[in-house]
Amino acid sequence: GSVDTTPKSQKMFSILLYHKLQSLENSPYIFVEAESNKIGNVHLPLFVNEKIKEDMKVLVTASLPTRVAAIRKEYFATVDSVRQLHEASDSVTLLRIIGKQNVQMLHTMLDEGEYDAFTEFLLVNYYDLRYKHTKADYSYALEVSSDDLGDCCANLSEFHKSLVGT
Repeated sequence: GSVDTTPKSQKMFSILLYHKLQSLENSPYIFVEAESNKIGNVHLPLFVNEKIKEDMKVLVTASLPTRVAAIRKEYFATVDSVRQLHEASDSVTLLRIIGKQNVQMLHTMLDEGEYDAFTEFLLVNYYDLRYKHTKADYSYALEVSSDDLGDCCANLSEFHKSLVGT
């Protein structure tokens, strides 16, 4: 999303991405999160999006409680971020998919500080449904749970080592 995130401009995003890619130039493999071509208000360059789609996939999963906790920590940090979530929940796309009554319910949840319920509802009734077909389109070289971050990192590290032969 576009809540409490930087950068705010395409130019700044492109500059930051360029520098990050330069710093990884000699890395044989890197892990990136699968994204659509648009992240908030900025677009991934076409070559990055194509590379993500064509390369090896690793599926990192998490239970619903783990996902809710992570999202709450990231997106509900300030009063302003809650205001931005309120505004974002008025999107035409969200209204079309979950309906006016549910959008009003989400507003009530935000107004009453029910952030976990708000997050869980959106995950189950919007995001999971929206991205379910995308996950089914790919085969994965590895699937790992991130419920225990230590185990997840260890599994990813071992997988990375197996790829680079160390």
